[in-house]
Amino acid sequence: MWMLQTDDAMSLTPEELAEAIKQIKRAIKPPRAKTSDTFIPSWIQAACAIFGVVAIIFSVAWWCSSVNSDLKSLQGTVGEIKTSFNNLQGAVWSMRAAGHPREVLKGMAAADPSVLAKSLSVLEEIAQQPPSEFRADAKSLQEVAYRLDKAQEKGVEYWRTALRFSQFATAALYSDVPPAGPPWGLHYDHAKGLEYRNGSLEGVPVFFGDAEAKVTNATFVKCRIIFAANATVHFEKVTFINCVFEFPSGGDLLPPFREIAKTLLATGLKTAFIPSA
Repeated sequence: MWMLQTDDAMSLTPEELAEAIKQIKRAIKPPRAKTSDTFIPSWIQAACAIFGVVAIIFSVAWWCSSVNSDLKSLQGTVGEIKTSFNNLQGAVWSMRAAGHPREVLKGMAAADPSVLAKSLSVLEEIAQQPPSEFRADAKSLQEVAYRLDKAQEKGVEYWRTALRFSQFATAALYSDVPPAGPPWGLHYDHAKGLEYRNGSLEGVPVFFGDAEAKVTNATFVKCRIIFAANATVHFEKVTFINCVFEFPSGGDLLPPFREIAKTLLATGLKTAFIPSA
């Protein structure tokens, strides 16, 4: 760098003076700072960004886990409340069944199948009453049948209740079906090898006694179907329409009677079709 004296400046030509001014400007201009001196290196910025994303992901995962745990706890609480309510409903039905059976039956007709399944003893108590005196409305009987069919647990108590209710409900629904006694449409008793096939009976009582009987490809309409305690009947392609059933004690243990009750309940006590039993 050279110093420009006043006397020298007076002796300079305009071109030389302009060049001198440029040199002075360059001399007094501050140096430009290097990028690396003023900014964070790019790899550190990337690392910070990745760390931030990971932190957000872990935060969201923790929140979701916490919410899921709360939901499971809430579901457990709701389940306990529902179970307590079901038990309470069953207790109320049990207390009211003797004095107000029709009201209890209406409540069962609107209840969840799981609630009804826990109150089989109450339904069985109602089904022991004389149908002619009970005077239950058809809708309640049919709705209870539908719900009883949808019950999940089907043990010995279930089938005993299903048969007794089917007998009680069909008698209440079809009071115009003829009573037991002659003239019989069919009467199988004290013999073996009896068979009825390719026939149709309507409006008559049918009795299956101690005889071993086989019924094939037959239809019974508005008949009273009575089974003795030791009845042994084999059904194949048999249809019962609007019939009244009288099952034997202990019939809930026998597959043919369970099949009849099952199809009766599923159709609202209207029809029972036995493909084979």
